[in-house]
Amino acid sequence: MPRHLSFPAIIVAVCLLIPSTIFAQSQDQTTSPIDVLYLVTDNTIQTYNVDPGYGNATLYGTLTVPAPANSYPVFVPGANDHYLYVLCECGAEGMGLRVYPTDSKGAPQGPPIQTVKFPFSDFVIDPNGTLAYGVQTPQNSSQQPEFGIRAFALNPKTGILTAFPSLSAITSPPTDSICGSDNPFADPSFSLIGFNRSGTQLIDGWRCSGYDDWVDYYYTQTVDQRTGALGPDVPTIGAGSSEDEFNTVAFTPTAILSFQNQGYEDSPNELYVYWPNATLNFPCTHTMLDLCSYSSGIAADRTGKFIFFYSYAGGTEVTQLNMSEKTIEPVGIPMADSIDSFSLDDLLIYGFRTLSWNGKYVIPVYAFDPNTGLITDNNQTIAMPNEYSTLVPALRY
Repeated sequence: MPRHLSFPAIIVAVCLLIPSTIFAQSQDQTTSPIDVLYLVTDNTIQTYNVDPGYGNATLYGTLTVPAPANSYPVFVPGANDHYLYVLCECGAEGMGLRVYPTDSKGAPQGPPIQTVKFPFSDFVIDPNGTLAYGVQTPQNSSQQPEFGIRAFALNPKTGILTAFPSLSAITSPPTDSICGSDNPFADPSFSLIGFNRSGTQLIDGWRCSGYDDWVDYYYTQTVDQRTGALGPDVPTIGAGSSEDEFNTVAFTPTAILSFQNQGYEDSPNELYVYWPNATLNFPCTHTMLDLCSYSSGIAADRTGKFIFFYSYAGGTEVTQLNMSEKTIEPVGIPMADSIDSFSLDDLLIYGFRTLSWNGKYVIPVYAFDPNTGLITDNNQTIAMPNEYSTLVPALRY
């Protein structure tokens, strides 16, 4: 059974991926937005403002969040970045969420204005900035892991969260044997992936792991933006890995992209392009475009109109996706680096960390035109506190 089939095929074909979460933020702003990049190192966050026209970055603040060693807080910007939500194991307070206001440059300011004591394991904010969801971990009588999804009303003016009184959904792992309670290798894990552009759908997923393989099962649920209620799970494209073979899935407003890597050197790979409703539009192999087969992986911009291939020949090639014509065509010139993330306005590309001449790690920054796909390299970089710092883009307006 081909691995590019939609969700039910994943149960049989285990060799399938890691999601690339690429969702646009709502941009109803009355002032010019500021591209903010947060660099997170353990429990310390640095705030940079990045010029979208040139890529040069200015450091505007550093905040260390009180947290025990090795707790690794998760930082989630609000939809307009006026508040920063920090999910952490906060010592004696236990697992919870802290809300920090930000200044005009997007730099978080202590102390937090709210602390929500709640057994979170995940937290996402909808593109409209008025609704959020957290994951909590109840346990059922069979001891099979299940997770509750709780909605929160969010006031974008004050940043304050208010929990809805009951769970929006309780979800259990798929019935596939790799997800069963008799799997000796790992319990299934559940996570919230993000929203569609309008915030009317929530995307979430289960990961089930075996000895040397794993499978991701993705679902969509309709969102009642007034009450936070969630509709039933609707299966969408899945992914996974087995030994060296794997595939990755990118959810975008234009398409769902599933890239199948056969897992050996110079292997002929495949890209499957689905409509956002998970209906296959067309496959791409070397007969359409060499890059679809002779690349090690892909990334997509925030719109999903441009696909970036990590070519076997070296560098990252830019292509444009045309869903109606069922084509993928090269545009512009290649860039040297692979991609970590895009700015939320799609005007900047943050490359994967690179070791500079002085032995320090830096983030290459490129200007990007989301209308043409053209990339401009102005030789701009941002110094990383250490090799394992993570990037969190935001847009303040």
